[in-house]
Amino acid sequence: MELFFVAAVVTIIFILLSYYAFSSSIFPNSKSNSRNRQPPEAGGAWPITGHLHIMSKGSPDKPPHLTLTAMADTYGPIFSIRLGSRRAVIVSGLELVKEIYTTCDVAASSRPRTLSGDLLCYGSAMVGAAQYGRYWRELRKLISAELLSSRRLHIQRHVLVSETAQSVRELYDLWNEKKNASGSAPVELKEWIGNLNLNTFLRMVVGKRYFVSCGGDRAEARHCRKVMREFFRLISLLTIGDVVPYLRWLDIGGFQKKMKETFLELDALVSKWLSEHRADGKQEDFMDVMIAVVKSAKLGNEYDEDTIIKATCSNLITAGTDTSAVMLVWLLSLLLNNPKELKKAQQELDEKVGRERRVAPSDLSNLVYLEAIVKECLRLYPAAPLGGLREFNQDCNLGGYEIEKGTIFFVNIWKLHMDPQIWEDPDKFLPERFLTSTGNRDFQWIPFSGGRRICPGVNLALETMKLVTANLVQAFDLSTPDDEAVDMTASLGVTISKATPLNVLVAPRLSASLYN
Repeated sequence: MELFFVAAVVTIIFILLSYYAFSSSIFPNSKSNSRNRQPPEAGGAWPITGHLHIMSKGSPDKPPHLTLTAMADTYGPIFSIRLGSRRAVIVSGLELVKEIYTTCDVAASSRPRTLSGDLLCYGSAMVGAAQYGRYWRELRKLISAELLSSRRLHIQRHVLVSETAQSVRELYDLWNEKKNASGSAPVELKEWIGNLNLNTFLRMVVGKRYFVSCGGDRAEARHCRKVMREFFRLISLLTIGDVVPYLRWLDIGGFQKKMKETFLELDALVSKWLSEHRADGKQEDFMDVMIAVVKSAKLGNEYDEDTIIKATCSNLITAGTDTSAVMLVWLLSLLLNNPKELKKAQQELDEKVGRERRVAPSDLSNLVYLEAIVKECLRLYPAAPLGGLREFNQDCNLGGYEIEKGTIFFVNIWKLHMDPQIWEDPDKFLPERFLTSTGNRDFQWIPFSGGRRICPGVNLALETMKLVTANLVQAFDLSTPDDEAVDMTASLGVTISKATPLNVLVAPRLSASLYN
């Protein structure tokens, strides 16, 4: 029976492949032929799946953004690839990036429907997965005005401050337990950063704190972390079913089943939190605010209130936790590999803040070199180097090329950030480039994407990076075991994260009373 099933599947795929090749050559797309100019198409496409192998089967030494960068050197700042039956455009030139985020912004602000959007994101109800239209526009306005506005972030700032202080205190306690004769102690900072970020965003959004050095519900904490990690692993996948719809029913790789299982686990967590909030009636975190404002919001009838609340809150937790942690790990890795710049950051803290008190949010505006370090890190290691998958929701002329409605596209942020015509010595870590206005001109530096679909959490992400980094480098001297360089190997996913642990030696710089 199993042999028969395999033979049947192979036969079906062969028939579909033959039909696809025949129909493509005999009945070409008349609409495409009617256009004046199309972006050049890259070679190397496979039958049926096209260039999907580039996007889904990269390796740490050749992730998709590097492969597409090499292709841009051959085909130019705009070219097309084929992902199954879908055409995709890759943009990397500065003038084209400006055009796509200004003149073409409305036309280029949608998302394609994907398996992960349907199955993991509450039927694309999450603002990050929603297609461009009334629902997305109104939800984006609500999030910007009620959840991520300057006023709301100021109200919630105490969460970031207290979680950072608590995490530094836990790190100090760990040093006290493990310190060696030289006065330093080995720690692994990736997990420390991950726990800090998850605690911060859980508290801001739903008032929860799971990861503590002692006590707490460790079983629920482990389950929460497991669900979040699996969500981010699966949300990054562009499956064969997304680009070859007639093969979706095969569920090649079993991703559809895994997505359904992960969604049920995520929804169970968020539904529990929502029930607790409705019973409690307070208005202290983002979920409380959503409960209060969603009834009066003009979001249409596509989703019910509970779905919108759960989708929005889980989107804020998962996206904020992952991207902030990824960026902080790269930032600290860069500082450890560039000890002179680390010392300059500590000197600035000593001059502007001193060692008699802990750095506070009100100090951040005076820490200009620290801000330059953060910006330079985001230039070299943007969390999403391809900016996220988008779709043209109407026909558009881009750089003199006619782009059809329904074409998906990526902006190669990494290539733009490494363009030697824009950045001097682009492969070097030089925070000083951001101490002048020339390093921060519009559209040259876009680690959070651009246009109306820019990440709504930009301000929160930047403040988190600056405050956590300032607290850590003020409180501790940091070095690597045996002064070895930090391994900068990346792992692939919706964000490009550090693949290996971040093992560091820490030693306190402040008096013991400032850690309590």
